[in-house]
Amino acid sequence: MIKLRIYSYSQVFTVDIDPATAIKAIKPPVVRWPGGNFVSQYHWMDGIGPRDKRPKRFDLA
Repeated sequence: MIKLRIYSYSQVFTVDIDPATAIKAIKPPVVRWPGGNFVSQYHWMDGIGPRDKRPKRFDLA
């Protein structure tokens, strides 16, 4: 089954609560995010704010 969600412009920069709710429901002891080699170059502040203003980074891993 394919799910399609259509958001209004005002919802584009909001948090989708579904993933957080699902994670809380299964009560994992650890949540690894983003995980893997990607995390070595990931800076959380680069992932917030308007997309066109975020710095571009290459994954060198």
